[in-house]
Amino acid sequence: MQFPLVVDFLAGREYGACFVASSGWEAEEKVEEGFDMAVNATDEMLFLEGEAVSLRERAADREAMARSQRGDPTLALYFGDLSAHPVLTPSEESRVAHRIQELEVREWVELLAYPPVLPHLLERLRGMLNGATPREARVLARWPSRYRACGGRLDARRWGELRAAAWRVGRQLRDLDIDRVLLNGMLEHVEFLPRANGSCPRGMGRVVRGAGYARYLERVRAATRETSREKERFVLANLRLVVSVARRYHRGRMSLIDMIQEGNIGLMKAVDRYDVRKGYRFSTYASWWIRHAINRALADKGRAIRIPVHMLDTHQRIQRVVAEHAARTGEEPDVRNVASEVGLDEEKVNSVRAQSFDPPLSLDRPLGDDEGRRFVDVLTAEEQPTPLDELCRSDWQTEMNRLLERLPPIEARILRWRFGIGDDDELTLKEIGDKFRLSRERIRQLQEQALARLRRQIRGPY
Repeated sequence: MQFPLVVDFLAGREYGACFVASSGWEAEEKVEEGFDMAVNATDEMLFLEGEAVSLRERAADREAMARSQRGDPTLALYFGDLSAHPVLTPSEESRVAHRIQELEVREWVELLAYPPVLPHLLERLRGMLNGATPREARVLARWPSRYRACGGRLDARRWGELRAAAWRVGRQLRDLDIDRVLLNGMLEHVEFLPRANGSCPRGMGRVVRGAGYARYLERVRAATRETSREKERFVLANLRLVVSVARRYHRGRMSLIDMIQEGNIGLMKAVDRYDVRKGYRFSTYASWWIRHAINRALADKGRAIRIPVHMLDTHQRIQRVVAEHAARTGEEPDVRNVASEVGLDEEKVNSVRAQSFDPPLSLDRPLGDDEGRRFVDVLTAEEQPTPLDELCRSDWQTEMNRLLERLPPIEARILRWRFGIGDDDELTLKEIGDKFRLSRERIRQLQEQALARLRRQIRGPY
C-alpha cells in the first residue's frame, strides 16, 4: 500500500471497498490486514483522540457539543455524560488492555480447571475446532484421571499445577479465538447443562446437579463479569473518539446521534479484537473499526431507498476508474476499458452506470422563493394532460359529436365503436359485426361509407 493512499484513507477518503464492501462483519480479516498494512506504511500515524488530538480538534468537538445542546436534547445529554469518563493516559491504556487479555485467559482457566467436566469440554472443543485443539490440551486431558485417583480432592500443589496447565491452554485459545466465538459458545454450554434434563451428556447428569458444579459456575461467572467491567471501562474512556470520527461523516444522510451509536458498535468490536502486544495505540486501531462501522451503516441505512452494499462498491470502483482515466487523458474512457480495469463484463458496467445512486429528492422540499412553494407545486407530470390539452380535447369532442349527428345512426355507431370516440373502447370489425349480426365485410363497407360522408361534410360549406 502506497503512502499517499494510506494518508488519504486515514484522512477519511474511502477507496473502493475499504469500508462498505462487507454486509455484516464477514470482511473482518480483510479489514484487520488492511489496518496492519496502513500502520506499517505510515509509521503508526496517531491521528485521533488520546494524547494525539490537536487543540483544533478539541475546539471543534466543543463547538459540536454546543450546537447539539441548542438542538437535539438527546445528543446534549449524551455529550454531558461524556465528561464523567476521562480519557486514559497511554500507560493506563496499556495497563487496561493487558488486564483485559489476562482476564479473557482467566475465563478459559476457570472454564477448564474443573476435572469432572473437563473431558466433556475438551471433546466439545475438539468438535468446534474440527480436531485442531492446542498441543497443551493433551497435558490437561490427563487431569480427570488424576483427579479420580486422588478421590475427587486435589491439594494446593496439584490444584496449582492444574490451573497452570489450564492457563497455558487458555492463552493459546484466547489468541485463536479473537472474536470469542468459541468462548461464548462454551460459556453458554456450561450454563445450559444444569437445565438439559434428559438431553444431558452421558455421565454428566450427576456432576451438574452437585454443589461442586454450582461453585464452578460461580467462578466462571465471576471471571466473565470482571472481563465485562474492564471492557466497559475501556469503551467508556474512548467514547470521545467515536464522536470525533462520527462528526467527520455527518453530512445529513444520518443524524449525528445515530452515527455515534453505529460508531460505538465499531468501538466495542475494536475492544474485543485489540492486541496491545503489537505495539500500536488503541486510538489508531479503534478509529479503523469505528469508521468501518459508520460507513457500513451509511451504506445500509443512510438512504431512504436502500441500495445493496455490493452495488455501491461496484459503482464506487467504476467511478474511480473513470475519474483516474479522465485525469490522465482528459477524456472519458469507453466501456471496454472500464470493464477491463474493474474486472466486470461490459453489460454489467453499463447496467451499474445506468442506475442513479443520487439520494432521492423530497417532493415537499421548499423551493426557497418568496411564495413558499414546494417542489411538487411546479412539477409537471408527463402522463397527466395539461389544461390546454384538456381544452383542445373538449373542443374536438364537441365538433366530432356534431359531425356524427349528421350521419345515419348505424354509421355513427360503427364509427364510435371502431375508433373509440366518446367513452367507447375501440372494437374490431368482427366485434362490431357480431353486435349488428352483420358480416365483417358489410361493416367495413358501412365504415367507408360513413367516412366518405364525413369528408364531404368537412369539405363543404360546413
